[in-house]
Amino acid sequence: MRNLNAKANQRVVNVIYQTRLREPRLD
Repeated sequence: MRNLNAKANQRVVNVIYQTRLREPRLD
């Protein structure tokens, strides 16, 4: 269960990171 949660969390962080890279002013 923890593994699934960590995987989903990592995916969310990755999406947010990519969005920040595209829009640095999104801060």
